[in-house]
Amino acid sequence: MIGLTLVDPDYYHLDTALTVLDEKTVAYYPGAFSPGSRAVLERLFPDALLATPADAEVFGLNATSDGYNVVLPQNATGLAAQLREHGFNPIGVDLSELLKAGGSVKCCTLELRRDA
Repeated sequence: MIGLTLVDPDYYHLDTALTVLDEKTVAYYPGAFSPGSRAVLERLFPDALLATPADAEVFGLNATSDGYNVVLPQNATGLAAQLREHGFNPIGVDLSELLKAGGSVKCCTLELRRDA
């Protein structure tokens, strides 16, 4: 297990500041994390996609991915462009009403896990 520390109160849950794209790729907003946590992320994921403040503000990282298709808020245009450049298929959706309540795509999912 790896601990990460969020330091910006606007990013109050990990899923507002980081998203897993596939088995070896993540995207995150560096400004949400402590310097130590950024160092850990840089070491573990040197090829991570870095979200801009504008994309983070619209909860672009509160996304979900199946390893190719990435559903994210339609206003996270910079992140969508990065995803395309890295071989992912970004699917923008309008969740502006949910954003008013502090949520986005990931908040609309239910993960089912199979015990190993």
